[in-house]
Amino acid sequence: MDRVPGLIHSECMAEMELGAPVFSASRMKLKNLTMFAAWESEGAVDGFLKNTRLGKCFDSGWHVRMALLRRWGAVREFDGLMESDASSDRNAPTPIP
Repeated sequence: MDRVPGLIHSECMAEMELGAPVFSASRMKLKNLTMFAAWESEGAVDGFLKNTRLGKCFDSGWHVRMALLRRWGAVREFDGLMESDASSDRNAPTPIP
């Protein structure tokens, strides 16, 4: 993924069945993939979805574009992300639009 124009960082995860035995075929759901990514621009996201093999897989399903409103914990590779300047109640739940 280091050759995708406009991609700052991404983390990919497979779905897992919680409570399933650690070493069992039913634990990992390898047909479902989740990707969290930071992009330089909306255009970079659009280019990824239209012009890359993995992006086309996501484009045929669904995706969510989110803005960073609050930060809990840390992932070193995402440290450079700036919080959105959109107004929000810091004490309210944070829904995903």
